[in-house]
Amino acid sequence: MKRILVIGSINLDEVYSVSDIVVPGQTVSCDSYNRYLGGKGNNQAIALARAGANVAFGGKVGSDGSDAVGFLASCGVDTGRIGLSSGPTGRAVIQVDRRGENSIIVYGGANRDIGPNDIEAMLSGWGEGDAVLLQNEISSLAEAIRRAHERGMKVFLNPSPADSVIASLPLGLVDCLILNALEAALISGAESDTPDTLLSAVARRFPGAEILITLGSRGSLWHSGAGSAVSAGNTVRMGAASVTAVDTTAAGDTFTGYFIAARLRGAEPEASLREASAAAGLCVTKRGAVPSIPERQAVTDALGSGSLAFRDPP
Repeated sequence: MKRILVIGSINLDEVYSVSDIVVPGQTVSCDSYNRYLGGKGNNQAIALARAGANVAFGGKVGSDGSDAVGFLASCGVDTGRIGLSSGPTGRAVIQVDRRGENSIIVYGGANRDIGPNDIEAMLSGWGEGDAVLLQNEISSLAEAIRRAHERGMKVFLNPSPADSVIASLPLGLVDCLILNALEAALISGAESDTPDTLLSAVARRFPGAEILITLGSRGSLWHSGAGSAVSAGNTVRMGAASVTAVDTTAAGDTFTGYFIAARLRGAEPEASLREASAAAGLCVTKRGAVPSIPERQAVTDALGSGSLAFRDPP
């Protein structure tokens, strides 16, 4: 299997379970409180490792992040490229309501203390035949895309959370874009959030890129990157797993990690999407970010037993 380097964020998550997401001016009591290890980069690296990938991590933590680094290592992730920042480790405050939906506030902390020299050090020893996965929770993201591309690495980008930074990124250097509906609309200018409109708009703007659009409970779409025309011949549609969600916090990260791990093993897009959908489905049935990311054996068992049903594809 090809190696993959995740350059991304590590956060300490504070999770509050509430009946409904708090609105402005409202004060509520929470039903429960927990602390977990999180951050999109961290979550996706653990998902990759649990899916069987050969994964390393590049990022930064503060002096309060040693346990987080140790946990990543215990999951089978190479942590030799994680540096120490003078500031605190990143934080996230998460509300999860009774329907499993969430609202998240992120403080970048050490994740925003990554400079161009840090990127160069993290990429040392990596090159053609390797892959890199990036998100939008770190500084020097554009630099990471450019330098990984220059080294001949396959660049996967999940530009989440969506913000104004995305427009300034060298997206034409990205080999595979992994987007939710909001991100797809933001980078393509699509005027509708219907799945086909989003996919067509992204494919027109990035005709050479492999495109994956995740639509939550509506499922997912994959496009081959062989051109801007979207057709049945170069597009795969997958329905979401039919489960009762209790917490959707790490579902997208789990999907991303499992999809990429399958593709790095050489799996076809449809099989990769099915495994990713199953993993994300199992993820949302448990609370927390990292604790909810399933091991591959659990995903394999669920698929093999036929116990996991899938909704109609988008």
